[in-house]
Amino acid sequence: MTVESTISAIVLFGLDEHLEARGIDPYGFGTTCGISDRVWNNSEGQVPLSQFVQLLESASAATSEPGFGWRAGVTFNMLSLGNLGEAIMHAPTLGAALSNFSRFMRLIQSTTELRLEIEGDKARLIYRILDPDIWPRQQDAEFSLSVFLGIFRWFLGPDWRPTQVIFEHNPLQAVQGWNEALGSECLFGAGTNIITFPVDVLGRSAPQSNRNTWRAQTMALDRMLAERNRKRAVSSRVKSAVLANLGRRPVDQNTISSQPRLSRRSLHRNL
Repeated sequence: MTVESTISAIVLFGLDEHLEARGIDPYGFGTTCGISDRVWNNSEGQVPLSQFVQLLESASAATSEPGFGWRAGVTFNMLSLGNLGEAIMHAPTLGAALSNFSRFMRLIQSTTELRLEIEGDKARLIYRILDPDIWPRQQDAEFSLSVFLGIFRWFLGPDWRPTQVIFEHNPLQAVQGWNEALGSECLFGAGTNIITFPVDVLGRSAPQSNRNTWRAQTMALDRMLAERNRKRAVSSRVKSAVLANLGRRPVDQNTISSQPRLSRRSLHRNL
């Protein structure tokens, strides 16, 4: 199933410094992965997700640094995400920040699932690229989970540790090293990427929470998402919904039609 998978070029911001610090020209190196040097400075641009993932994988190999993606995520500036970054960093609580990220992730990266699950006293932040053709992607997984962990620590302090960190890929480094570096249990070779943590931390507020900024940015993101959905082809929305539900729930007409907010009749007519 072919699905157009893209990521906003603003995610490249900061990676250039990370590459230059390791003696690599980011623009020339990006070209080898199909990323034009013009894209690095275009905040409105889109990059094929497969090329971004390949950039991280190639950078890890070129620097002989298995943890390249994770370290790049540690230095990522959330505010470079514009409205979304503002909505996350100024959210009144950690729960509101993660909900914003989960809800509006598709504005930054398509064909991707980010969801927050709560069960009893445990919570899980789940991330995965839905496009099965994008593989290997372990550097992307480590980069993304590292970015998410930065949000937790913005609200909870730099020494906070999750209960468990789970990756879908097999480790390039000793698992014990991961456990010691993160101060958490790390598991590999799972079906998806997960950060597990106590549910009670969701109510914690950040040192620089600003409800007015958070509310204004959330409203702006709602408008952007509605506009994006109006422009997106129904067939593309349906394909993404099919991939998101595979293995989780029945992939039938009722489930799929509820995802793009179309009735079954409208779904039939549009397809």
